Amino acid sequence: MDKLIEAIVKKLTERETNVLTVNFQKENEYTVKSFLENKEIHIIGVNSIMLKKMTDLIEDDFVAWIMEGISYGVIFHFHLSSSTYNIIPIEILVKWPVKVYSEKKERILAFTNKAITYKEMVCLPDSSIVMLTKNQLVTDLAKEVQDKKRIKVVERF
Repeated sequence: MDKLIEAIVKKLTERETNVLTVNFQKENEYTVKSFLENKEIHIIGVNSIMLKKMTDLIEDDFVAWIMEGISYGVIFHFHLSSSTYNIIPIEILVKWPVKVYSEKKERILAFTNKAITYKEMVCLPDSSIVMLTKNQLVTDLAKEVQDKKRIKVVERF
């Protein structure tokens, strides 16, 4: 029994450090095995259309695989194939347990509050991209941090 427990603990420990990288542009096998062996999955070449399918819960093999992975506690990192930030669904950035990156590996984030303050801006990684809706603003103090940390603010249309 101890050997079985040891084997399970070893497998779980390995999973915590394993990272899988998948290219969305190529055909992939979307299997549960990926979730059992990897805590994090980076998906390269994701487009905004696929992100929209996810937020609308339009089920295809990829969306079903993502949904199942989330239930396994997998952390997904979506790396966009182009700089079409303005058409990224805001819901994917604020409501989904995923991380989104630009084609230049800059983290893309959004907030739900009306004003982006110093407190939010100082916690962001350097060279991030913050998506603003037309009803949001960045405070003057937050703009100072934005400049120091080279954070790009993109206003959605």
